[in-house]
Amino acid sequence: MTSLPDNFAQLAAKVFCMLPQEQRVGFVTDTYKDQSIKFAEHDRRGTSEPFLIKGPSTKVPKDWKSFLQNSKNKEQLLRLLLAEWQKDEYAAKLHGRELMFVCGKECIALTSNDGKEVKRRVIQELASSQEEADTRIILHCCHASNAEKDIIVRSPDTDVFILLLYYCSRIDANMYFDTGNGDKRRLLNIKTLFNIHGTELC
Repeated sequence: MTSLPDNFAQLAAKVFCMLPQEQRVGFVTDTYKDQSIKFAEHDRRGTSEPFLIKGPSTKVPKDWKSFLQNSKNKEQLLRLLLAEWQKDEYAAKLHGRELMFVCGKECIALTSNDGKEVKRRVIQELASSQEEADTRIILHCCHASNAEKDIIVRSPDTDVFILLLYYCSRIDANMYFDTGNGDKRRLLNIKTLFNIHGTELC
């Protein structure tokens, strides 16, 4: 993310505006656990000092890359995003939409029927102890395919692409992989690619 805003309330608003303007959106991120193989991997890659987010008016740190190297900082950020987006000031933006927000083991749906009040409910079918977003994305795709004909997954991760290829034959929906940035951004038809390369590649 470039041109960071001054405080975390503004950051939450900016991130929300970056979400796809679709009726259903899944906001799926990694879960960070202290005692796990992933924690050791994050630690190996380098970590930074914890940063206390006291509230939405807290100033965004200038060294954003360093901020994101600390798992506790990411946890705080996710909790703040959820707290901000479930405020009624987001009701108009959520009107007629459903935002699936992964927070720890839970998945929380944010909606607004009237554009004035945000409703929050836990989606039990999307609860998961999986740490990585990669596999939880597949769970969300399976759940979404019960109601959606087209599913678009936005991710820069090759692992997600391979998992989508592997599972696409079991998901009853058209699946697309949105990846890259700028003039290198592409929308790949997963089922078409699976029919050509899928079995061998997976």
